[in-house]
Amino acid sequence: MKLGLRCDGVSRDLHHSLAVMSEFGIDHAELQFVWNREIGDHSAAELTLIRKLLDQHGKKLACLSRHLFAGTTSADRPGDALHLKHMEDLKRMIEIARTLNSPLARIMTPKKGNHPLG
Repeated sequence: MKLGLRCDGVSRDLHHSLAVMSEFGIDHAELQFVWNREIGDHSAAELTLIRKLLDQHGKKLACLSRHLFAGTTSADRPGDALHLKHMEDLKRMIEIARTLNSPLARIMTPKKGNHPLG
């Protein structure tokens, strides 16, 4: 069994979260919010620093998470402005997952009651 932790559940200060993970023998990190921004909103330099911190602490990424498509409703349709923005953000998440060697990029989908098929 592999034990992991969503880092912002400890702190949005990634260095602190990784240190706590080490203290408790947790080796796999999930990133959602780092330094008060959701993963996907970081610059290339910040992503390099994130990778460096993970390496320094000997941690592997289990997953990247972002609130993609959360907040959409049955009124939103493929191709509209909000949908296109979420699709661009999804593409960015996939690029970041590749950059940081994350095996998964997780999204938060609409609530069932908001889904067109809900």
